[in-house]
Amino acid sequence: MNCAGPFPLRRVAGFRIAPAIAIAAIAATSGAQAADLSEVYAIALENDPVLAAARASSESRKEVVVQSRAALLPRLGANAGSSQTTVSSDGLDQSGMPFPERDVTRRSWGANLNQTVIDVPRWFNYLGARAIARQAEWDLETASQQLITRVAETYLNV
Repeated sequence: MNCAGPFPLRRVAGFRIAPAIAIAAIAATSGAQAADLSEVYAIALENDPVLAAARASSESRKEVVVQSRAALLPRLGANAGSSQTTVSSDGLDQSGMPFPERDVTRRSWGANLNQTVIDVPRWFNYLGARAIARQAEWDLETASQQLITRVAETYLNV
């Protein structure tokens, strides 16, 4: 851990971040007015980049569960079609009149539903995605707990 002034700096994702960002923001905006620990923590919750990154990571990992579950669901398809044909004949009917032209219209439609009974690789992808999502929830909780610790340490050291 490096020290720069009274606040320790931490390296997060290649950037140096002072855990006292929230306290410095309050001090700069509120003048001589002191802030209590709960106010500092509330501001840190909204502005901490480490916690924001953990939230984004957690949300993206949860989306993988939705996508892997979709691979297990039935597939529904539909189609429709229409065609029109004009039929003419060069012959004569019984009374000696030429056959009239006729328009023939054909319409078709259909639907299909496919459900794979068991697809082992897709099932294990789904189970793996659920495990990753649970891990992401724990990572988010860890980041939240670390924020509490960083804010409290910095607040008490000022």
